[in-house]
Amino acid sequence: MPASRPASSRPAPISGRRRGSWPVLRAVRRYFGFSRRETSGFVVLLGLIVLWLVLPRLLRPALPAYDPAPTSSSSTLGLRN
Repeated sequence: MPASRPASSRPAPISGRRRGSWPVLRAVRRYFGFSRRETSGFVVLLGLIVLWLVLPRLLRPALPAYDPAPTSSSSTLGLRN
């Protein structure tokens, strides 16, 4: 029978908890008093707001350049002097 290891004085780590959360998220949580779920929702909402503000510039169609002197002659358009 194999010898068992002695029990350590430290508790087993919790697998669901992240130790390396981002410092910005931690600062937002502390400043506003948000829970972790509220902080992640806040970040998602901020991302959606930024996307909403940037999207019109990304989806704007290219406007045609204005040419005050067209290349076609007036005779081809059926105009007479």
